[in-house]
Amino acid sequence: NCAHRVIGDISGDGITSLKDLSMLSAAWQTQRGESEWNERADMNCDGIVDDIDLAILSVGYGLSTTIRPDIPDEFVR
Repeated sequence: NCAHRVIGDISGDGITSLKDLSMLSAAWQTQRGESEWNERADMNCDGIVDDIDLAILSVGYGLSTTIRPDIPDEFVR
């Protein structure tokens, strides 16, 4: 599965964080079919978890799906 709601969000929790980096690290240099390989860590779907996947994660590091809009005080109860 190469689709991530947030770039680099391997864990699927909606934020790209140290948790995702840890998961990528655990699967580092593994290939499809190996026991440690993590499909979600292979973000470009080339069958190996490598520096390209790390670069993708780094682009999204710190991003999340949580958006807090600025709401004028008169609309807040």
